[in-house]
Amino acid sequence: MRITKIAPALLLAVGLGIVSLTGCTAGSAPASSAAPSTSTSQESSAAEETEDQPVAAACATAVESVSDIQAGLTDVSTDASEGNFAAVAEKLGTLRERMETAAGAVGNADVEAALATMAEKVGAFADVFAGVPDGDLAALGAKAEEIQRLSQEVADAGQALSEVCTG
Repeated sequence: MRITKIAPALLLAVGLGIVSLTGCTAGSAPASSAAPSTSTSQESSAAEETEDQPVAAACATAVESVSDIQAGLTDVSTDASEGNFAAVAEKLGTLRERMETAAGAVGNADVEAALATMAEKVGAFADVFAGVPDGDLAALGAKAEEIQRLSQEVADAGQALSEVCTG
């Protein structure tokens, strides 16, 4: 499979992950620009203790957790097209870590479960690219079926997260 076929699948999968989070708080500004990180930690701790955080608040916490890396994720498709697979793996790995952190910070079981699933799928995607040497299109092509499968799994997880967040 040519890299030009893999890059759109990657862009779609990553884009769905971002949209599923940003769609959670449609019509509102990201919380990261409004609150210092210390109060966010306190709010997250309180949410974990109560485990009854409203869905909208839990989704806003998730958006806040990943909002600062979204700009870097837009370069993932370019990195893949250029054969910079280490950068792709790193950016997807960072997204996975942020989603895992967000899953642990929310106080809503449904949002937490959806975030954990999304993080797992994004992590599996990152692992595929971590195993491919930069510029080795043949090695990447050998993983084409896995990439297509994971693209669908990320899309499905993103859709599930979006459904939880938008009701």
